Amino acid sequence: MRLPEEFRTWIAGHGGVFTRAHALGNGITPRQFRTGTAQQVWVGFEGVWIVASYPPDFTSSCWAALFRAGADARITATSALRLYGMEISSQQVCVSVPASRHYVLAGVTLLRDATRDEEPASAAGLPAVERQRAVVDALRLADQARGREILHEALRLGWIDPPMLEEWCGVLKGHSGMRQLRLQLAYAQSGSRAESERLLLRLLKREKMSGWDFNVAIHSRGGVLIGIGDCVHVERRVVVEVDGLAWHTQADRFQRDRTRQNQLINEGWHVLRFTYADLAHRPHTVLATIRAALTRSASASGW
Repeated sequence: MRLPEEFRTWIAGHGGVFTRAHALGNGITPRQFRTGTAQQVWVGFEGVWIVASYPPDFTSSCWAALFRAGADARITATSALRLYGMEISSQQVCVSVPASRHYVLAGVTLLRDATRDEEPASAAGLPAVERQRAVVDALRLADQARGREILHEALRLGWIDPPMLEEWCGVLKGHSGMRQLRLQLAYAQSGSRAESERLLLRLLKREKMSGWDFNVAIHSRGGVLIGIGDCVHVERRVVVEVDGLAWHTQADRFQRDRTRQNQLINEGWHVLRFTYADLAHRPHTVLATIRAALTRSASASGW
């Protein structure tokens, strides 16, 4: 059965997936549609068909879910994150629909939301929520452990940060999944500094850079406690301070950190400061900076 060029162009842009209306609107006659079905040129499920020559995959599953969900449906949550490029192993298809829709689709996770952008974004050519919203929706649906994995990856990629999460908690107040989202916000705000320290420790171990201790009390020459250094090389008098993603939203913490940093410098310490983004996205620069500080300290001490 020879397919019209118009129809071939349509299915090529939609993973081989279509509805009867799509077929009839793109050059297929009612008789050809019946013949194609009878000859299994395409196979159907709940009002959606896929051309047999197109092997079913995640993209075709997403198109099928969108067509079944109706107008204004958009891919969201982990499905959208996967299409945007995040490493997601789940084959689950998640679709955002207007809050007024109350049906259930077998094999599809539906998020009914009253708060939606007027126009969809595009994720690998499919209509989707924008990337930041996809992270938020994924956190709303995930359990705590899986949510943290998604959050860590989204933070690493720079797709979300704690202030954004806090804003979304306000925007989506009253929606489903808000308890999970608020738990992840609290984790991001309180645990992001610990996550930065964990990344630093992993870097130092990987590079076999010895002599470092974490959370070390540092005193002035007169014996007065200056503070607790995040990561300290006592012999070389180098202190590495790490900032979590939420540090810049806490003015009092910012002031204390800067006061302590000035005291350390006056006491002859080399102080380096890195953000979560530095550690996650620019590890080679972090390591080069640390090595340079160790070298300068050794030269200044005559070692």
